[in-house]
Amino acid sequence: MIPRILQLAQLLISIFLLLIAVVHATNDDQILHNSHTTNDHLRRATTTDSVQNYLISPTLPLGDINVVVLTDVHSWVAGHSRHEPLYNANYGHVLSFYEILQSYFEDLPQQKQQDLFFVMNGDFVDGTGLSTYPPEHLVPILQRMPWDALTIGNHELYKNSTIDYITQPDGFVDSWEGRYVTSNVLLTKTQHPLGNRYTLLRGKYSTILTFGFLYNFQDNDPITTIELVEEVVQADWFLQVLNSQRSNDGDDIGDTATSSSNDFAYDAILILAHMDVEHPLAYVILQAIRSVCGDTMPIQFITGHTHYRGKANLDPTSTSVEAGRYLDTVGFVSFPRIDTVLATGGGDDSNISSLFQHQFLDANVETLELALTGGTSSSNSRKQSLLPQGLTTPNGTALSALIQQTEEEMGLFEIIGCVPRTYHFEEGMDQLDSLWGLYMKQVIANDPNFNKHEEEYLYVQGTGGFRYDLFAGNVTLTDFISVTPFNDTIFLVARDLEGSILKKAFAKLLEPNEYLKKLPKYALSKDIDSTKKYTVVTADFDVQYISETLTITTGQSYEPIQQYYDARRKNGQRAITTSSIWMDYLSASLNSCKVDDESSATSAEKAIISVVALLGGIICVALFTFFHLQSRTTRSEKEYDVGTVAKQGKLVEEHDPDSTTDIL
Repeated sequence: MIPRILQLAQLLISIFLLLIAVVHATNDDQILHNSHTTNDHLRRATTTDSVQNYLISPTLPLGDINVVVLTDVHSWVAGHSRHEPLYNANYGHVLSFYEILQSYFEDLPQQKQQDLFFVMNGDFVDGTGLSTYPPEHLVPILQRMPWDALTIGNHELYKNSTIDYITQPDGFVDSWEGRYVTSNVLLTKTQHPLGNRYTLLRGKYSTILTFGFLYNFQDNDPITTIELVEEVVQADWFLQVLNSQRSNDGDDIGDTATSSSNDFAYDAILILAHMDVEHPLAYVILQAIRSVCGDTMPIQFITGHTHYRGKANLDPTSTSVEAGRYLDTVGFVSFPRIDTVLATGGGDDSNISSLFQHQFLDANVETLELALTGGTSSSNSRKQSLLPQGLTTPNGTALSALIQQTEEEMGLFEIIGCVPRTYHFEEGMDQLDSLWGLYMKQVIANDPNFNKHEEEYLYVQGTGGFRYDLFAGNVTLTDFISVTPFNDTIFLVARDLEGSILKKAFAKLLEPNEYLKKLPKYALSKDIDSTKKYTVVTADFDVQYISETLTITTGQSYEPIQQYYDARRKNGQRAITTSSIWMDYLSASLNSCKVDDESSATSAEKAIISVVALLGGIICVALFTFFHLQSRTTRSEKEYDVGTVAKQGKLVEEHDPDSTTDIL
């Protein structure tokens, strides 16, 4: 009942705001025209090939060096508009946001000496239907983004098909012309970096030495080698780059246009680190740099992998910022040049920490617009005047169109099933809305492959296997893939194992998941009965760990056997996978699904909704009349609110990591 009332209230509010916009359009446009001629904080964006001539007033925390950040998008480039309208921005909107903001920086007066950069921190595959092996549909979309630097995530390294595709000559990695930075990821065959060891971001007023580190990942495909971070930061190449000095003739790795007077060939250091915001390895990297560069060199970490919004002060002149996941967040980070640090008093001055700022923007079109224009969501006419075409540039609009075209060509909007309610992948298995509860108690329990009279099956799978919620109603192909993108093959690990042995062997598997705190590390299809014998099956991502766990307990070795559907099926023999299990369940539900909707409301609920609608209508009429009469009077010119949208709940400064559960 409550969600329906909230939806109705949202609709009424939208109608009310529209009425206000219509009444005030003429007067507000005149007021804004007058105020623009007198407010110094409004800067005109330079006209370029892709950006119109706008007056914008960013509310972002600007500094010497400014960075727009994306991380762990996992192919959610189309955004979440279908099920989660709060996150309705796609990559086209983000590109437009960056281009409009970049044009603002290009027109800043020289005394400002501020630069803007755009980075991506890895994990671009494994999420929606746009991600395939290899990522041939996704890569053309990513290549439209003008990132100044990007690095690799662990998910790009699981499949050799992905690695081969992105590293082919003149392919994805090469297209970034040295800006794809992999400081500790090598190609095993050549022992050369998969990308570049480092790069230099050169702005008008600053040069930033940039590295790209992946945590000490061990599950990568053998065609790549992950060097230990602790060893890389002691390597000769790393220390030599840090020790690079400015030469008198400007012939060095730094930007000759830089305004810095320090001895180093760069003004600050940026670390793209695919690891948690406070990962111990971040401190390892920090200390290695400090041993060469001292305490005054600004060091900004852009972190990721753990899928939440967070910020940490690593030391007085270094911070770490992690900007969410799945395109729910557009991060913004600003930090100083070393000259600014020295002018402020050096590394011992507590005021320096205020020079490191950040802001987390919901990936929402209106939020991004307001971050560029100032004001609040209620001052809609201001936004319309400053961004008359909305959050669009030609490049951004073209990218949005490409994303939709690609989805359509891949058939991702095809309806393949239906579910009566929304199931949450982070919810505990004993809850009605638990995705894992649905999977184990209904999908697996009723699947004929694991429900044979002659055997008692125990299905085991790591709870990182599902990536997103399954939303009520019709389920499209991309909805389905977003829930279970890995298509893991099912293996039979062992037969006739006593329940008492399994209870002992699997005790640690049932410990709480570090990131999905309401779930165990592994989910079981049923409670283990010590008096029974079981056939153990699992997904291929977990098969090695499950086999080794059983070996430790029983002393026996196991040779897992891949599982197939019965050859008598009309589609022939095919492998059983996590995706095929879900597909069979969803296909069977397509014609028998009844979704909870307005028709199921009780009489009391309908009465409440009717009252809310009536009151809302009366309020809208009254307010419209009031503002219409008010618009007839002569109004004096007024100052428009250019405060941050954070006061309206649009810009979230930080999330408590402990309150966020997610998979990696």
